[in-house]
Amino acid sequence: MGGLGAPEEELRQLSRSVAEVAASVIARMREAGEANRRHLEALEAEAARRCELLTAQAELDAELIRLHARREAHAILAAARLRSSDPGDATRRSTFLPPEQAPPEAAPTPDASAEALEEVTENFAHFAELFGDPLGLDLTDQAPFDPDVDP
Repeated sequence: MGGLGAPEEELRQLSRSVAEVAASVIARMREAGEANRRHLEALEAEAARRCELLTAQAELDAELIRLHARREAHAILAAARLRSSDPGDATRRSTFLPPEQAPPEAAPTPDASAEALEEVTENFAHFAELFGDPLGLDLTDQAPFDPDVDP
């Protein structure tokens, strides 16, 4: 009978050590799961920060494009005013002067003036559609264009 007691005790110790190993494995799996969860949270936070940075950069780029376009428009208008004040070229000057001030030989017809105005309007409308105001700013309260003031 003494021989039968020893294997039972050994079997109990083995089952106890198997249970301890299983508990240890389960504990490590839980630790690994928790580490993975924390890692995923950190990745999500980093992705959100990067998205915010990209959005901010895109908004700044759009604002820079808008400012450059506005500066170019100011330069075009200033050049047009400069050309209109050139006394040597009556035909160029007449397109920028009111009809009553234009020389009679170079006065544009009302249809040509209307067509030119319509073309300019369409071009500015197209430009506004392309670039718009990416930041949603209300530009209606801005001061009117002054060519002598650098934007």
